[in-house]
Amino acid sequence: MISALSILLLASTTAGRDITFPPVAGYQAPMMHVSGHESIDITGAKFAGLTTFANLPYVHCLDQDGSEKYDIAILGAPFDTGVTARPGARFGPNGIRTGSRRIHPDSAWSIYNGKNVLKEWATIVDCGDAPLTVLDNTVALKQLDMAHKIISSRSTNTTDYTVPRLVTLGGDHTTTLSALRSTFKHWGPVSVIHFDSTVILILGILRFSEEVSRIMRESTTAPSFTLPTKKG
Repeated sequence: MISALSILLLASTTAGRDITFPPVAGYQAPMMHVSGHESIDITGAKFAGLTTFANLPYVHCLDQDGSEKYDIAILGAPFDTGVTARPGARFGPNGIRTGSRRIHPDSAWSIYNGKNVLKEWATIVDCGDAPLTVLDNTVALKQLDMAHKIISSRSTNTTDYTVPRLVTLGGDHTTTLSALRSTFKHWGPVSVIHFDSTVILILGILRFSEEVSRIMRESTTAPSFTLPTKKG
């Protein structure tokens, strides 16, 4: 049975040690007692403001000014009126950003390569979502084409590359077409390995999927093949 004296001795010993816990996700709010709200400093809060992918800085990439420089841009494409069955993919960009809120550029250290993957060499920003109409698929696709054109035409922050890279958060399969059009414009035909839960292209024979048909007709890609990710 532990006596009261033993508990007091244990408490005094623990209090005498300087225990520093590591910050959670690269940030830890200072714990202190304040007498009033005037003394609270929230200017350095890293998990606040707009919800961006991995808490990356937001940049209005479609602004006519175009003074901001970046190397990799995150672009949301909330579009799903091109589906033939169940909609809902338009909530994809928001869901991906929400799911990445625990990630922060200051804590994106990789134990595999010993680098901070979000701050090592590239300036990575979140451009928000492209403005896409739900009334006309053709118009929406043109809007997404224009968004890719504007964002990829900006100046890079590094001298290693001259064209910013884009990471598109979809959205249904239709959004892939705009990404490939932009890629084709800068680098020519590319090979595509398409991971899908259904086999939409077998030995060059189109089964279904309008976006795959358009990609083949426009010749924006080299010979492609599909890898199904689900059996049955």
